[in-house]
Amino acid sequence: MKVYIADVKALEDPKKFETVYRLVDTARQKKADRYLFPKDKMLSLAVGALLQKALRDVGITGARLGVTPTGKPYLENNEKLFFSLSHSGSKVLCAIAEAPIGCDIEEINTQPLQIMDQVLSSEEQKLFIDKSWDEQRELFYMLWTGKESYLKLTGEGIVDNFYEISLRVPFGSQIIRGHTVTFLEIPCGSEYKAAVCVEGIHEEGELKIQSIFF
Repeated sequence: MKVYIADVKALEDPKKFETVYRLVDTARQKKADRYLFPKDKMLSLAVGALLQKALRDVGITGARLGVTPTGKPYLENNEKLFFSLSHSGSKVLCAIAEAPIGCDIEEINTQPLQIMDQVLSSEEQKLFIDKSWDEQRELFYMLWTGKESYLKLTGEGIVDNFYEISLRVPFGSQIIRGHTVTFLEIPCGSEYKAAVCVEGIHEEGELKIQSIFF
C-alpha cells in the first residue's frame, strides 16, 4: 500500500495552477471549476493529481471512477485496487492498496475537550486521564483520523454515532465491529495528523509514503 501527500500552497502561483489543471482529466477539471473559492479549486485539483499519479504508478491510465450511494469513490471495472482521498488545511492525501483502504488527514485546530463526547467512546476518554494538554491533543487527533479512515474504508461516510466506534492505541491490527483492519499513522508534520485504515492484518513496513511537490 502507498500514500501520496502534498501541499497545495504552491498552486497559488497561477502558472503552477495551470500546469496541474492541464494534467488532470476533464472530469476533475470540471469538478474544480464548480468551486467558488480558489483554495477549494486547488484542493480538488491537487487530490485529483495525486490519484492520477498513484494510478499511473501501478500502470493504470484513463481510469473511470464511480461513486457509491454514500459517496465513496471507486475504480470501475477493477475489483483488485482500492483508493481513498482526503484533504484538510492545505494538505491533500491519496492512499492506494490492493485491499479496501481509507485515509484521513486533519489540520490540528480544534480544542479536543470541546468535542470529546461527540467523537470518543467512554473507553477512549479514559485514555486522557493524567495526560498533559499536548498529549491529549495528540491522542485526540490520532483517534479522530483513525475513525475517519475506518469510515472511509467502509464507505459509511459521516455518521452520528462516531463515539460508538472505539479504537485501541497504539495503532495496529484491530477488530472493529467484527471487521479485522489495521490502522497506521502517516507522518505529516506537527500541524497535521493523518492515518490510514486497511482491511486485514498488515505491518507498518508495508506502508510506503511519497511526498509530491507541485
